[in-house]
Order: sequence, then C-alpha cells, then structure tokens
Amino acid sequence: MREKHGFALTAWVFLPDHWPAILYPRQPLTISALLKALKVSSMIAVNRGRREAGELWQGRFFDHALRTVRDYLESVEYIHLNPVRRSLVKQPEQWRWSSYREYAGLDGAEQAPGETAKPLNGGGWRGHRGVMSAKGPHLPL
Repeated sequence: MREKHGFALTAWVFLPDHWPAILYPRQPLTISALLKALKVSSMIAVNRGRREAGELWQGRFFDHALRTVRDYLESVEYIHLNPVRRSLVKQPEQWRWSSYREYAGLDGAEQAPGETAKPLNGGGWRGHRGVMSAKGPHLPL
C-alpha cells in the first residue's frame, strides 16, 4: 500500500473504536484519497480473513495540520498515550497495536519485567488534540 501510493506513516495506534495516526501523502495524493484507499484495502483484507462481507469503517475522518516540530512531537506523544488514557494498559509499551515500541527503541526485543520507556520529548506525559482519527466499529483485538 505504501509503495503504491507513496505515503509516510510516522506514528499510529489501533484502538477498539478508532486509529489516530500521522500520515503524509505524496503529492498529488490527498489525505481524503489516501484514507479511502486505506479503508477499502483494509476492509477487503479483514472481510476476507473473517469470511464476512460489509463495511468496516465509517466514511468520515478528522484531520489536523501539524505546522511545527512541537505540534508533531506532542501529537506523536498523544497518539502513543491513547491506550494509557483509556485505561487499556498502564504503560504505552504494553499496547502492541502501536508504533510506540519502535519509537522507544523496544521494537523487536522482549521487554524486561519492570522496564519502562521514557517520554519522547524528555518531559512528562501531556495531552494534545489528535492528528487524524479514522472511525471504525468496535473491533475485537
């Protein structure tokens, strides 16, 4: 999908009811066209795997332009902390459907008991508006 459409996906987390992410489509591709392609291809793959048919995603999404490095870093942190804020896990590295472990340098390695990754910006955890959120149904994880 990324090779075909030429987009960057730099931070993401899958949650039971939505998936916030930071996406950069290559021109002339728009966010709307990219999300449509992602939703259609993932719907086909999920339906094939479940041997079902039907819609998987809602049609709408919400986007927010990132204009500064600070916006970007705060948005990455916000995305990765979604599972913690929603009480799905105690630490972001415990949520396996996220890019957090890669950002924290934990990807591909088993985490030692009691190991905790540090905030990306060296500061405390804090919230920020979401960047992009594609709405979908509650999916079993």
